[in-house]
Amino acid sequence: MSNNKQKIEAKQAKLADSNVALIGTKDDIAQRIKAAKTEKEWEKAGIKPGVQVWRIEKFKVVPWPLNRHGEFHAGDSYIVLNTYKKSENTDALAWNIHFWLGSESTQDEYGTAAYKTVELDDLLGGTPVEFRECQDFESHSFVKLFKNGIQILAGGVDSGFRHVEPKSFKPRLFQIKGKRGVVTEVELSCDSLNEGDTFILDNGDDVYLWVGQKSNIDESWKGVAVSEELVGCRKPKCKLHRLEQKKGTDNDEGFWKLLGGKKTIRPEENDEMSTHAHRKHELYQLSDKSGKLDFKKIAEGTIHYDSFKSDDVFIADVGDSVICWVGKNASKDEKAKAFEYTIKYMDQQKRPPWLPMIKLTQGNENPGFFHYIKK
Repeated sequence: MSNNKQKIEAKQAKLADSNVALIGTKDDIAQRIKAAKTEKEWEKAGIKPGVQVWRIEKFKVVPWPLNRHGEFHAGDSYIVLNTYKKSENTDALAWNIHFWLGSESTQDEYGTAAYKTVELDDLLGGTPVEFRECQDFESHSFVKLFKNGIQILAGGVDSGFRHVEPKSFKPRLFQIKGKRGVVTEVELSCDSLNEGDTFILDNGDDVYLWVGQKSNIDESWKGVAVSEELVGCRKPKCKLHRLEQKKGTDNDEGFWKLLGGKKTIRPEENDEMSTHAHRKHELYQLSDKSGKLDFKKIAEGTIHYDSFKSDDVFIADVGDSVICWVGKNASKDEKAKAFEYTIKYMDQQKRPPWLPMIKLTQGNENPGFFHYIKK
C-alpha cells in the first residue's frame, strides 16, 4: 500500500465526521444559502463557459492563478468548476463541480471544500454534477479539464511546476502512472522508481526522462510531452536526457547520483483503479415510503436507467466510482440524507474511501453517468 493511499484512507474515511455529514439538514440549508450570498468568489462563478479553480485557505475560498491551472499541492484542497454549454445549439449553461482533496490536506480543509461545493451548487440552481476527487485517484473527466493534464506537487504553494530559480532550485522527482497520465511528485530516491511507470527527474537545467521497461505507451508519451514542455520553458540552457530501462540506455551517472545511488528497481505496481473497475455493479435505493428511511440493494450486474425512480434516492456502485442519484421528487429527508448514506455505504461495504464519488440530480445526468448506466 502506498503512503499516499494510507494517508487518504486514514483521513477521508472520517469525512462523515466533519461538517459534510450535516449537508442537507434543515438548519444547514438556511445557513448555507445565507453564507453563499456573502461569498464574493461566487459572484462571477459559472457565468460563462470555462474552468475556474479555487484553493481552500483557512476556511476561505481563494482564486487559483490561471497560469497554474492543473497544478495541485498534496497539502491543500481545491474546488474546480467547469462551465459548459448544454449543446452547440443553445446558450444554456451546465456545470460540473469537482472538489479535490490532497493526501496531506487537513480535515478542516477538505470538509470546507466539500461544504463550499454544495454551497456553490445551491447558487447554480442545484443542477451541477458534483465530483469528489482524491489525490492519485482522480476521475478521467477531471484530468481532461486541463490541457496538459494535472501535476501534483508536494507541500504547499511555495514553488510551481515549470518555474525555476537556479540559485535555490532543489531537484524533484515526478511519477507518471496509468492511462490518465497524472504527474505526481514523489520522494527523491531510487526507491520511488518502479519498472511499470515513467518518471521525470527535474534538476533545473537538466531534465531526465526515465522510462521503466514495463511502462505503457500512454505513460511514456505523457513523459515525453511533459519533459519537452519543461525544457521548452527553460531554453536555451536546459537539456533533456532520455533514459530507457528496456534499451539499457539509463546508465547516466548524474541521474543516479541525484537519486542517492542506483539500486534494484521494484517490479511493476498494480493499477488499483483498474482492479476496482471490474467489481460487479450494484444499485441501492434510499426511500422513506414506509415512514422511515430504508436502504436496500435492488439490482446487481448491469444497471438500467429504468431502475431509477423520481421519488427516491439511488446509490450506484459502478466499481471505480460511486454515484449518488437524487430523484426530482425525492422527499426532503431523502435529499438531506443522500450524501450521508453514500459515505456510510462506502464505509460499511469497505469500499476504498479514495474512490471518486459523484452526486447528481435527475435530469442533469452527464455522459459519464451513461457510461455506467444503460438507457
